[in-house]
Amino acid sequence: MAFRDFLMRFRPTGLPGAAAAGGVPADRSAELADELEPALAALDSAGARARTMVEAANREAARRREAARRRAAEIVRAAHDRAEDESARVRDGERSATQAELARMRGCAERELGELRSRVERRMPGLVDRLAADTAEALLSGLEARDP
Repeated sequence: MAFRDFLMRFRPTGLPGAAAAGGVPADRSAELADELEPALAALDSAGARARTMVEAANREAARRREAARRRAAEIVRAAHDRAEDESARVRDGERSATQAELARMRGCAERELGELRSRVERRMPGLVDRLAADTAEALLSGLEARDP
């Protein structure tokens, strides 16, 4: 059903009673235009306000996106800085731990060296005496083997 047909349902009908004197025919299209003009003007005004609001919302969205992009870049930059600081802290901690382990190992090696020197000092006189005795015996047996 067309809009015009819908409006025709509400067309004016004749008044009850005797027919009136002839008059100028009614200009229905002018009446409709006059009737709809304020509503259409209000719609135009509302459409303009809506376009203005959409444009403002688009500008605000662009501004917020840019602010969010800058904030994200700052967060990433700060995270990289913290990561570098944390890496340096971990390296320093590892270096300290390695130096402590090295000092502990050096201490163990020095104790073992001391124990080894102590053992050598205890055993050396006996080994030297035995070597001297073995050498003397070998020399004497070599000399006896030569003398017929």
